[in-house]
Amino acid sequence: MYNIYNELNRVTDYIEEHILDKITISELAHLIGLNNNALKNVFTCLTGTTINEYIRLRRLSLSVTDILNGESITDVSYKYLYSSPSSYNRAFKKFEGVTPKDLKNSKELKLFNKIIFRESIKNYNINYKIYKNKEFNLYFVAKKVDYNNRSKEIIDFWKDIKLKYPEFTNNKRYGFLDKRRRYFILLFIR
Repeated sequence: MYNIYNELNRVTDYIEEHILDKITISELAHLIGLNNNALKNVFTCLTGTTINEYIRLRRLSLSVTDILNGESITDVSYKYLYSSPSSYNRAFKKFEGVTPKDLKNSKELKLFNKIIFRESIKNYNINYKIYKNKEFNLYFVAKKVDYNNRSKEIIDFWKDIKLKYPEFTNNKRYGFLDKRRRYFILLFIR
């Protein structure tokens, strides 16, 4: 069974393992079989921060340790993929409230720890509104695809759907790939 919390933990583990590399939303989404927008929306909804902001904050947090261990600011800035030491200094000052040079004299440090997702949420207060939406029907069509040849098979699948069900071609639609079961699923709202 697909467990989004386990999958998001795979994403944060991947980020930790590749924190010194350029990381794209596409590779993270591909890792857990979601499209880019779905991953961004779920991550932001559950954490209150975007994936890119999370990566940036983790890099800044890890860089604190490197600076305290005596690494040069220039080396640290390039290590964590900043384009220049000055851009790193600006980001660091915004994050910590002090420049990297003044870090050793600081009495308080901010650290942004790795997020670990868990299923059980206790005392979680949610402000919500219920909206009355117009009535709609939701349809789905699924096809088993060869994961290694998925791009071609998904394009062919979509062409077949347009021929068989022309009434759905102008409707709002969403597609996603269930990586484990090797199904591509199209949802139509009508």
